Amino acid sequence: MLIDLDDIRMNVIDEGEGQVLLFLHGLGACHRIWEAQLDAFRDDFRCVAPDLRNSGRTDVVPGPVSVEQLADDVARLCERIGVDRAVVVGQSMGGMVAQALAVHHPRLVDVLVFVGSGVDGRHGPGPSKELAPVEDVARRDGIGALPALVRDGLYPASFQAAHPERIWHFERDLMAFDLEGLLALLHRRVETDYSTELRTVKVPTLILAGRHDQVLPPEESQYLQQLMPHAELLVWEECGHQPFVEDPARFEALLRAFVASIPAAA
Repeated sequence: MLIDLDDIRMNVIDEGEGQVLLFLHGLGACHRIWEAQLDAFRDDFRCVAPDLRNSGRTDVVPGPVSVEQLADDVARLCERIGVDRAVVVGQSMGGMVAQALAVHHPRLVDVLVFVGSGVDGRHGPGPSKELAPVEDVARRDGIGALPALVRDGLYPASFQAAHPERIWHFERDLMAFDLEGLLALLHRRVETDYSTELRTVKVPTLILAGRHDQVLPPEESQYLQQLMPHAELLVWEECGHQPFVEDPARFEALLRAFVASIPAAA
């Protein structure tokens, strides 16, 4: 459904009842990246999965986009739909939005779960060579050229061969983007650094990283853990940038166990 936030209309999936799981997608994705999780959790939790600004069915707004702005959008959305507290699950760029929520809207955040995320992309080997020329290729050849450019950085070859349907879903959602809207997110995403502020965030935090992640390698997640006093890090040896897509059953089990282990959140 579309929720009016005054300056934009934000699309959101809001299903189930109970403790809130707030799922925040990464760059080039939308709420559909969480389809397996929505199916798995909607019977036991209230699942909220928005399309962030410039993504999915949410409005595309001209001009630069900051991570703080994306977090403010999510906070306003939560207010409109009656969400006071949430387990915030952020993947990649969505993890950076989750950081901004924890810093600027701390009352909304009960628990943090970061997946394939980092602080600012400068504390490990950095983005893969495949991702570096994204803007040049997109402007020259159009957005349809991007899936072939970035898929190897997102998914291990073995997963691509075994699950072509998931690769098709990724390509469908990426090619649906407005080009300028996507590039605005790409530019602003890498300029955000909460290294100082995160040291004061004390909510229980789980950090999941894929060993084969070429977008934000495990070194980024390790640095994130060092900053956060209550963070637990788990590196998945078999996975890339989206472990919850590659192994949804394991992700479901981990998330359920982590949330259940925290009395204040349960």
